[in-house]
Formats: sequence, C-alpha cells, structure tokens
Amino acid sequence: MIKDLPFPLPPLLPKTAAVVLINARDLPRDLRRFEKDGLLTPEEVNQAFRLPGKEDGTLFLAGRLFLRGLCKREGCEARIMRGRFGKPYLRGRPFFFSLSRSRPFLLCAVSVTSPIGVDLEEEQSGRRLSEALSFFHPAEHREIICTDPERRTEALLRLWTRKEAFMKATGLGLHLPPTSFRVSTDEKKRDWLLKVEVSPEKHPDSKPPGFDLLSRDPLSWTTYDPDMPPGYHASLAAAEKDMRILMCSREPDPDRISAPEDWQKNSLGPENERYSLDVPRKKP
Repeated sequence: MIKDLPFPLPPLLPKTAAVVLINARDLPRDLRRFEKDGLLTPEEVNQAFRLPGKEDGTLFLAGRLFLRGLCKREGCEARIMRGRFGKPYLRGRPFFFSLSRSRPFLLCAVSVTSPIGVDLEEEQSGRRLSEALSFFHPAEHREIICTDPERRTEALLRLWTRKEAFMKATGLGLHLPPTSFRVSTDEKKRDWLLKVEVSPEKHPDSKPPGFDLLSRDPLSWTTYDPDMPPGYHASLAAAEKDMRILMCSREPDPDRISAPEDWQKNSLGPENERYSLDVPRKKP
C-alpha cells in the first residue's frame, strides 16, 4: 500500500517542482515486499540484485516505488518508457520526473507542468572533473581556471551538476553537447543558466508537446541548487519560468539519520510529513 511507503509522496501542484531526498540508510532492509502490492515488478527486483552495491539496488527500487506510488495515488498508468535519447518518462506523461542517485541518497523531482532535470553528486567527484574541462563551454573553462585553487573543486562540482540537470531536462542527456550552452560557476543558487547556443531543429525529438526547449530564453527556465546534506551538491532545471521549489521530507525514526532541519520548517501535509516552500523572488 502506498501509505506504507517509507518516504513522502509530494503533492503535484501547478507551477511547482517538488523535490524529495531519500536516504537508503533510512529505508527498510528489504523493499521487495512491495512487489505483492504491484509497486515493483519481478524484473525490477532482479535488476536491483544485479547492481554492484547493496545501496545502489535499494535506491533503484526506491525510485521505482516513488514513481509507482505517485501514479497509484493519482490514478494514472505507471508504465515507464524511454525516449529516443534514453530519458525515462511515464506513458501518457501524467507528470514529468527526474531521478539522480549518489550513495546513499536518491534525489527525486516531479512537475505536472514542465520537463525537469536534477543531478546529485558527492563532493569527492569534483576532483575527477578537472580532467573534463575541455568538454565545457570555453567561458566556463576560463572561469574555472581563474578560480582560486582552494575553491576550484567546489566550482567544478557546481558546474557539472548544473550542466547535467539542464541536459536531463531537455531529454537529450549527453547527446546535447556540453559546449553548446553555458551556466554560471559562482555560488548563486538560482538563475544559473546563462546561454544556449544550439538549434532545436537539430533535435526535434527533444521537444515534448508545448515546449520548444532549446530555443527558449534562459530566463524562461527555472534553475536552482537545492540544499543538500554536507558533502553533496545538487542542481535542478525546469523549462518554466519562476517555478516554486517544494522540498519534501518525512521525519524518520529518532534512531535514524534525519533530513536537514531546514527542510522541516513548515507543516503543510498530513501527519509527520514536512514541506519547505521556496517561492522565487520577483525580478525587478
């Protein structure tokens, strides 16, 4: 039953990106019991066992449970498809979603109105990104080179999560050349998409109905870096202007690791669920 899921299912609201962070260490040891409720398939359970790490398998199953739980609650078909460039989507697109995992966390984002992308990385991965500078936009390359060496790893991590989130939101992933668009590398959490230099006509399958994603002005996107636990960084991109960001968490058992306290400011939901709403500031 979806009421027994060990993480919150966020409300689906217009002009809102709902974000949930799931910690594998807060989950029951065996999620396979949800197979009897139709929230997991035997194939998915087998696939989870084939993944290299136990936490990877747990997070894979948690992602499937998150999507199927939302679909069951909303009364829509929970058939997961893949687009031409590999981005998963739900048949009929009752809502858009994006998932990203970095052990022990799974970051989930959903929107009913806009294609969305998220990326989550551990800070240690930023050290490896210095070898990939040639794949970035020339202006980004220059910014990183000019960054104080002590802060360069942090800047590289911001750069990569932002670019990955945008590429995932377009539906193209790495089929969209990372050199074809530019993001900021500074610490500003919002409005970090600066320029897109690729023609959408080259990628006609990247445009869901009603969205001309690659020809949109960068200011018509919502781009945001949500707060993460220490040692991790995340970015979100959504193809709609001035979307609200709804951060959702469920209070875990006292003996388990809790979500960041600033995610539990306001009680807007049932029982022990907490929501923190970040409303974008109006531009002058």
